[in-house]
Amino acid sequence: MNNNFSEKAGETAVEAGKRFFEGEYDATDFIKKKLKKGDYEYLAVFAQTAVAPVIDYRLVEDSEKSFRILMELFDRCNITEDAKEKLIYSVYKASEKSMLKRWTDSADEYFARKIFANPGFAYTLLKKDTTGLAYPLILQVGKSRGEEIIVKALLTFNVANRAKARRLIYGSRVAISLISAYEEMNVRQRGEFVRLMLLDKRNPESVQFIKDVYYGESSKRIVNAIRKEIITPYAHLQPQEYREDEKSLYSPFFCGRNYKIRIKNFKVKKAVSQDLEVNTQIKKRAALVKAELKACINDLFDRMVSCSRWPAEMFLERLNEDKLFYYMCDKLFFAMYNGEYFEDIVIVSDGKILTADGKRVNIENKQIMLAHPLMFSGRYAYLTMQNDLNQPFAQIDRPVFVPSDTDRTFNYVNRFSGSVITVGQLKKRTRGTGFHLKRDTSTGDFGWLAMLWQGVYCVAKLSEFDENDNDGFVRAERIQFYEFKDVAKKMDNGKWESAKVMPISNINPALFSEFMLILSGVFGA
Repeated sequence: MNNNFSEKAGETAVEAGKRFFEGEYDATDFIKKKLKKGDYEYLAVFAQTAVAPVIDYRLVEDSEKSFRILMELFDRCNITEDAKEKLIYSVYKASEKSMLKRWTDSADEYFARKIFANPGFAYTLLKKDTTGLAYPLILQVGKSRGEEIIVKALLTFNVANRAKARRLIYGSRVAISLISAYEEMNVRQRGEFVRLMLLDKRNPESVQFIKDVYYGESSKRIVNAIRKEIITPYAHLQPQEYREDEKSLYSPFFCGRNYKIRIKNFKVKKAVSQDLEVNTQIKKRAALVKAELKACINDLFDRMVSCSRWPAEMFLERLNEDKLFYYMCDKLFFAMYNGEYFEDIVIVSDGKILTADGKRVNIENKQIMLAHPLMFSGRYAYLTMQNDLNQPFAQIDRPVFVPSDTDRTFNYVNRFSGSVITVGQLKKRTRGTGFHLKRDTSTGDFGWLAMLWQGVYCVAKLSEFDENDNDGFVRAERIQFYEFKDVAKKMDNGKWESAKVMPISNINPALFSEFMLILSGVFGA
């Protein structure tokens, strides 16, 4: 480094980035100034110029490389971890058009590695977090370890979005195991723990615990919380009536698998009145609707893939309180369980849970799960005839994949082995899927396609290729799976490929099917 880097008057982030990466400068003061001002978008564009000659929001294939370049630059400039983490966390708050949004996968991996290596970092993150975005990040390190961190944070620290945390972890074995320690907790911890256990009405241990606390607890606040929860009559709940003008705002989005496109292009017609204030209110309402839709659809889809369940009473309560959730569920199919035993496919109609042919069912002590299409066996073949049903995402006509006996025996998948596509097609087809390119640590060339989802790392081996040659060819080879906790141990020394392969029989079948569905779109098989 021979001189300090500084901006020139009127210079854009693209121009500054090109000038910086073409020369040799000390960027310490420049970087610290930008971080202090919170100008994270500028730094994202600045870093991207190192890997792409033209800034284009549609380009995503170099996102991991530009992220890594900026992190290396931070290390050379001795930027503190706290300042670095503020920038990375801003990725989750950025708008869809922001250059920062392209770093979502890299940010997920960064935080998952830090949390795995140091649980204390997770507690620090939760104490700082005001949005609730940190909870799903923590669960990425693995279900059991993530739940343990969140339960401890709920009971020990004054974290934000406690209700969201409870909804994510209720019913976990980690929470159940703490029942024996209830008497040793202080009043605040006991109150929080009771609220957590109240969500788990399907578990006999939780129910018995709540009964014991109700008759033996000295705190009136805790007793009143239990009384308010357990005497609520769920059976007669009916969905509230909604104004037609409100319902019409949502109706354009029930349009099958292209809902994301409809949300992106959604525009509210101008009011009949020419009043500027009226039109402004309508636009604000439209923006809120779009945000609500995306959050609700993503929540339902994640629940379908993770096979998580609601107690039936809680499910009906949410139908009554959340109108958007009610509209969505009216288009989907659910599975009803009695304990660990599957009973039937059910639907939602007028706020009630019915069998698919319209018969009332007894919901007492039952659980409801958004059914993955793997459950639609020949017995439910009539579901596939519902072609006129516009679902918020493909469910009844969703392609499914199951591992073969060979896959289970050798713990890798050869389903797409030998498929050949161009590098340009690979970049285009992986865009927005969650899969990103990784380099082979032995050669430094791109040779892997990887995705982290629900604590499982799916890795597709590719033939090595030149990332800049869009007309070159790349061949698919085997697909393997790893638990992220095993991969994280190896990442620090750059030898993550040597991590222990996860047995395919241990993978959630719905998650396996979704990984394969994405890769089938990539390799055209």
